[in-house]
Amino acid sequence: MNNESINNEQREGTVKSEKRFDIQERTFEFAVQVVKLVNRLPRTVAGVEIGRQVVRSATSVGSNVEEADAASNSRFDCEERASSDANGACKT
Repeated sequence: MNNESINNEQREGTVKSEKRFDIQERTFEFAVQVVKLVNRLPRTVAGVEIGRQVVRSATSVGSNVEEADAASNSRFDCEERASSDANGACKT
């Protein structure tokens, strides 16, 4: 490979990484966009009720991601302790 093709590959990788958000940022942006959309719904009984449910659903995605991340980290910590100490078994 010549230097020019290596530089092109490096630039493409940089552009891809800049465009890609991590999951917490993406779920937050999703929730923000949903709230903006719900604010445009009509102020009728149906619009308000549907809007409330949609906002709850959209914002719960981020909560679920955070909870899964915390559980994943907790499990990893537990496995690390168990492997380093015979008495380090974790309760689940």
